[in-house]
Amino acid sequence: MLKSGKPRLVVRKTANYIKADVVEFDGIGDKVLATCSSKELEGFGWKGGSKNISAAYLTGLLLSKKAGGKDVIVDIGLQTSSKGSKLYALTKGAHDGGMALKTSSLSPTEDRIKGKHIAEYAKKLGDGERSKKFSKYIKSGADPREIEKMFDSVKMNIMGGKHEKSHDKRE
Repeated sequence: MLKSGKPRLVVRKTANYIKADVVEFDGIGDKVLATCSSKELEGFGWKGGSKNISAAYLTGLLLSKKAGGKDVIVDIGLQTSSKGSKLYALTKGAHDGGMALKTSSLSPTEDRIKGKHIAEYAKKLGDGERSKKFSKYIKSGADPREIEKMFDSVKMNIMGGKHEKSHDKRE
């Protein structure tokens, strides 16, 4: 990866969030050019989970906007690579946002990225069961049956630079 001379798109999962950085080696160590966490999506109207496939894609999209469409090589570290995973959802979001990187057939489908499977599952549940299974969504004012609409709205906000509120503690 270092021999390529390209910055690395470093993708990591934590217990609660998905993080990504654009990092380049500068001779004495790594230099972070841009960073993003799925926590930042709240500022663009995201009220869904912060570690699902939809959040991963949107995080990649946001990072790409921050980094200005760099030509990168993907670095997933020691994480397990599996088709349709959050890691590949993030790289697809970064690519769709303008980053030059090789995407593969390992990316999740558009329906999964938009959360269609979540919406369909939520629609099958009764009100009581839905309230239990999706309590975090409901507490934040989101309807899990409408996650695809929320996804589209947040994607438009990111692409248009519409930030609803800041979560940057430095501001």
